[in-house]
Amino acid sequence: MLIGCGDSSRRRQWRDELRRNFTVREAREPAALQQSLTRLRPGVLVLDSGLCHARAIPTLHRLSPQTKIVFLATKPDEREGFAVLRSGALAYGDVAADPALLRKAVAIVETGEMWICREVLSRVLARLWPASRPRPPFGPVSLQALTSRQRQVATLVAHGASNQDVANQLGITEATVKAHLMPTFRKLGLSGRLSLAVLILGRRPLSKSTHDGGSTART
Repeated sequence: MLIGCGDSSRRRQWRDELRRNFTVREAREPAALQQSLTRLRPGVLVLDSGLCHARAIPTLHRLSPQTKIVFLATKPDEREGFAVLRSGALAYGDVAADPALLRKAVAIVETGEMWICREVLSRVLARLWPASRPRPPFGPVSLQALTSRQRQVATLVAHGASNQDVANQLGITEATVKAHLMPTFRKLGLSGRLSLAVLILGRRPLSKSTHDGGSTART
């Protein structure tokens, strides 16, 4: 895990939170960031937009193709979010977000899933998956196909909870959470977490045929 951030206070907050789950290295300058990427090949890079502009993402990705990039912006908006995700990052959020939320986002990205801050979620999705793409009609009736436990799990996941968070809140194992999510995606015709969030939160759903970075092959 590598943090790229020039703000010492923010970097410390992120480091203290992320160390609860990850081994953390830091880069304070763009040159040091590139050197660390090349040398360490970290699994995840948490990048402050104050250190590197979004335009640098393709270059950073080439330096360490396997590194999953979490890009945090000063003022998140759908245009930048769309560009960031299309450039190869797996997550887009706000630098001012609670560090605990960042830790959850990193845990999601580490599994290969996509994460987008809720403030711009629906607008970024509208750009990633244009209205011209076919989508099945969804509504409240769709959730009636789920068991009560599946609805509980789905609601928590839609609000950003990781599998471990759900397990802790419901008093079940993480494996059981996964066992509930798989049939939930199948019953609702969804491909993963982002489309589930869009459905549960009342936003525009995605078809199963689209690439839902929230959780494609992984649950």
